[in-house]
Amino acid sequence: RENSLTKNQTSDIDLDAFSSSGLPISYTLSPTGIAELINGKVRPIKPGKVVITASQIGNVDFDPAPNVIREFCVTPLKPVITIELINSIETNLSSNSEVGNFWYKNDVFQPNLTNQQIQAVESGTYKVKVVIDGCESPFSDVKDIVVTGLEYNKRIVVFPTIGSNE
Repeated sequence: RENSLTKNQTSDIDLDAFSSSGLPISYTLSPTGIAELINGKVRPIKPGKVVITASQIGNVDFDPAPNVIREFCVTPLKPVITIELINSIETNLSSNSEVGNFWYKNDVFQPNLTNQQIQAVESGTYKVKVVIDGCESPFSDVKDIVVTGLEYNKRIVVFPTIGSNE
């Protein structure tokens, strides 16, 4: 079963491994910088995948226990979309996440739209989720965009027609 922590979690997560020998258990996290160990608890730092290893090295009376390895996600926060109206046919949508943006239009993933800011030139519903190391945020709130203007060419070219007066 996959576990996840949220970056803005308000409390640390207790580690509850135990040893049948009663000997102390040590923990390591990798990679560093995603979460940290503080007094036997895990504190999320930033989104990403974390591997935690629990080990017990044994003593003169007990053999070492096999390491127990678990993987979990520090889940990215739900992204927020801001809208900037450029003109009647151009609207910029921005995610508050600088990386890992996966944009959807009308509930369909748009593989070419992965930047922090995109331009919405067609009417539709837009949303974004953030994916970092395979760890997915919830979707943002949906933004309905309606394009009301039409693009037109400001230059009109007129050519004379040669024909008969019939």
